Amino acid sequence: MSRPLYTIQEISDNYSIAHRLIRAIYEGIDIKYAVSIDDFHQMFSPFDLEDLIELYIESENPGYRLYSSSCKLSEPLIEYVLTNETENITCQVKNIQSIDVAKYLNIASHFKKIYLFSGIGRYKNIEYTPDNVIIIPRDKLYAFLKRNCTENGHFSKLIERYYTLG
Repeated sequence: MSRPLYTIQEISDNYSIAHRLIRAIYEGIDIKYAVSIDDFHQMFSPFDLEDLIELYIESENPGYRLYSSSCKLSEPLIEYVLTNETENITCQVKNIQSIDVAKYLNIASHFKKIYLFSGIGRYKNIEYTPDNVIIIPRDKLYAFLKRNCTENGHFSKLIERYYTLG
């Protein structure tokens, strides 16, 4: 007899924000969770977090735009490509995993910049970071979220309903 498949899996000993929120909704409790620099990434699905990073990269690099056709599951080191028609920028986003910076040594020359973001703030082999690989600090992304995305329709609906930004 095989085990049943679960839609939601516990990912750590501590309850994640999403787990606590789902439990509150299930129990009929109207609640908002205060999030901080340490855990704000947990309120996003992987796709929403990638979208937030994309908005951040565009704000840091005026004139670059995302082409949705660049989002390919067959490229495990990159999420998508932003271009200004002559140069490309890419990124890697991990919500609850670390990122091995050394994996980007071989592709660094193909991009003007490579942005990396780990929601848990862990990076392996950071001493091998090429000059064009930029690690996005959690505090910078959190400040960007608070400053810019509370008016963005998609993010404001998500945040207003269930969360408060500390």
